[in-house]
Amino acid sequence: MGVREDKKRRTRERLELVALELFARRGYERTTVDDVAGAAGVSARTVFRYFPVKADLLFGDAGADLDALRDLLAEPDASLPPFDAARAALGAFAERIGTPTNAERARVIAASPTLAARALELRERWAEAVAAEVAARRGGEVHDETARLGGLLVVAVLVSAVREWSLNGGGPQDLQEAIDRCAAKATEILHA
Repeated sequence: MGVREDKKRRTRERLELVALELFARRGYERTTVDDVAGAAGVSARTVFRYFPVKADLLFGDAGADLDALRDLLAEPDASLPPFDAARAALGAFAERIGTPTNAERARVIAASPTLAARALELRERWAEAVAAEVAARRGGEVHDETARLGGLLVVAVLVSAVREWSLNGGGPQDLQEAIDRCAAKATEILHA
């Protein structure tokens, strides 16, 4: 990575962290882009250069996370049933996202109706990605009802686990445990 790219990466990360701190302290709706810019020592124009809309300050890495989840979904042994493979992928994914920063981000998102609505849109994309992997493992179509339901179920497990994890401290190992508990509960419900 060149010097210029490294500077851009550091600026982007600083903006995300400053915004998260302000959103956590003041609330998302009560914090302006000008507030973030001032606290980061840059102009609002600079903030918008990196993040076209204010919500991107919290969701900017969602695309990279989705790509990582897709890669992890493709990794487990092809002989595993789809839900077991997805559960294994979520375990590995927990290592990627199980940070205190992401726990704080989850709390900020849950506290804001605006951000919760954006998160719901993202969950749909995540469910489609999981459904594609479920369909591939079953030899079916992505729009197959079973694959679609499987995608939604796996994302529901992840969302429930992240919510539990973020509200209970957000330790790295705790997310893995929350995913295991939520996946076990989903399995129990399906077999009840």
